[in-house]
Amino acid sequence: MPNNDGMNNLTDAEIIALRGGVTNVARLLEIKPPSVHEWLEKGIPDTRLRELAAQIEIKSAGRFMRKTRWPEKYLFYWPELADETQGQGA
Repeated sequence: MPNNDGMNNLTDAEIIALRGGVTNVARLLEIKPPSVHEWLEKGIPDTRLRELAAQIEIKSAGRFMRKTRWPEKYLFYWPELADETQGQGA
């Protein structure tokens, strides 16, 4: 399922482009480029998106946010975000 679900304002193609394109994403994840290319049509698997999520959040200047994409589970995957939440009174 593509990740342009309205919760974040980036398409899968934009996410891949932010990380340097198909070949660079494949290198980062230690997989073959055809696998990443397939995501352009079928969507980035959630497990792979989580691997890239912190970097995407930084590179997208807030257009993609882990707290928004995974509101129920972001603290499980990124416990360091708990300090930010507590500091905001949540």
